[in-house]
Parts: sequence; structure tokens; C-alpha cells
Amino acid sequence: MRTLIESTLASFGRTHGNFDMNDPIVDEVRRIRDEHAAGFNYDLHAIYLDLKEQEKASGITFVSFPPRLIEPKAVDSIPSSGAPNGIER
Repeated sequence: MRTLIESTLASFGRTHGNFDMNDPIVDEVRRIRDEHAAGFNYDLHAIYLDLKEQEKASGITFVSFPPRLIEPKAVDSIPSSGAPNGIER
């Protein structure tokens, strides 16, 4: 019996809307991804660590940027009319 993660990884993206996506390249990528995941018993943390190790071993410089913080917008008070943002009806 497959676990939820196994089922999700194996079937993710196979359908889009009301039609099936049958692309041989996509199928090959999914097959390879599933084989890789199966090699780690579908343990997402182990898969992540392996991919990070492959990045290091590749010799390619990967760049990560810290997340940009977005200042929260000031919320206008609701006027006595009850309309938001000062919009009068």
C-alpha cells in the first residue's frame, strides 16, 4: 500500500483540468523523479539533503537570496457608513 506522499509524488501533475497530459518528456522526468524518491523511501528530508549534496558536488555556484520582507499595508479604519477604505455608497 502506498503512503500519501508516495501517491502524491507519483501522481502529481498527471492530470490538468479535465484532460490527461501525455507528454513523453514529462513522463520520463516523472519516472526519474519517482525512482529517485523511491531510493530514499520517499523521505522528503533525505531527498532534499541528497539534492543539496548534488549541488555541492556539481561545482556550479548556486545563489540563494534572503527573502524580501514586504511592509504590511496600513489598514484604513472603517468609516461610520461601514464601507471599507473610506468608500461611500
